Amino acid sequence: MPSVYPIEWQPITRTGRYRHMSKLDLTVWEKFLARAAAEWTMVAYDVALGGVMPATLEISDDERRGWQYSTAMKLDALLRNADGITIVEVKPEASTAGIGAAACYRVLAERELPDLGPVSAMLVCDFASADSRYCAGAFGVRIENP
Repeated sequence: MPSVYPIEWQPITRTGRYRHMSKLDLTVWEKFLARAAAEWTMVAYDVALGGVMPATLEISDDERRGWQYSTAMKLDALLRNADGITIVEVKPEASTAGIGAAACYRVLAERELPDLGPVSAMLVCDFASADSRYCAGAFGVRIENP
């Protein structure tokens, strides 16, 4: 099953508005972009993976896709460069929730977006304890500070 809606790649610019990012996440993301945008060629926001596609309800295809979108997992961002695709979760502080989300989104992307090629996972955060870094590494999630 591919992403709910087609991925919309765009140039990397700071806009101050990114779907599904809280205000606290947005601050961290803008700092990261200011530091690291040159490392990436494109970004996509609001990528929805998974979700429930009800087969038994008497609804239109558009309504079915809307249902799937509302139940899907939404990635904070996808970054692309010559090395491949990186799934990004953004949090003010590294936590098990952020690490788990990044790892889970990578697994879903490998299943649903095989044409993207190699996919890695990254958690962008202002602070990460040594324990968080250790756990993230065990799950193949890179932690980046802005």
